[in-house]
This record gives sequence, structure tokens and C-alpha cells, in this order.
Amino acid sequence: MELRSAPAKPKSLAPPAQRLGTNTQKLKKQGSNDRTPTPTQQAHLKKIKQQTSEEKELIRKETLEQRQVLFDELEDIEERIEHFKADAKSENISVQGAEKFEKIVNFNKQLRQFKKVH
Repeated sequence: MELRSAPAKPKSLAPPAQRLGTNTQKLKKQGSNDRTPTPTQQAHLKKIKQQTSEEKELIRKETLEQRQVLFDELEDIEERIEHFKADAKSENISVQGAEKFEKIVNFNKQLRQFKKVH
């Protein structure tokens, strides 16, 4: 037995011994960060991507339908506004027409009285 100044290191603290015939780069490549997904994981990822693309397509279709509904409502409102304007204009004309008609009737009455006197 040799005399040492410090006690022997436990195996857990000692650096791992270099194995003969193994490459350290190969060992590092087997880490979890560099791992490629397994076929089942790839299928699962593909399924998730497909679901998200289907959801995006569904959202796009719903948006288009909502836009179409809004544009249809806008057309209906514009049509109602045009009818309202036309009604307001015709009502204004009819009111003016009634006033003009009244003036004509009064004028004719005055003419009749004028003829009687002269």
C-alpha cells in the first residue's frame, strides 16, 4: 500500500476512463437534442399539421361567409336608402304639387270673380 497525502477519490467524482475503440463524437451525436423523430412521432406531427391547416381553411371559409353576409346586408341597406331618398323626393314634389295646385285653384276662383265683375 502506498502512502498518499489525500484520500482516494470516489468513483462517482472521477472522470470517466477513455474507452478503447469508441469515438467521442459518435457518443455525443446520440444525445436527445440531435434525435430525429420516430415514424410514429412523424405521423403525429403530420396529423397535427393537417389539423391546423384544416382549422385555418375552416376559419378562412367562415370569414368569407361572414364577409358575404355583411356585403349582402350592405347592399340591402343601400337599396333601402335609395328607396327612402326617392320617397322623400316624391313626397316633397307632391307637397309642392299640392301647394301649386292650391294656388292654381285660388287663381281660377279669382279669375271667375273678376269675370263676373267685368
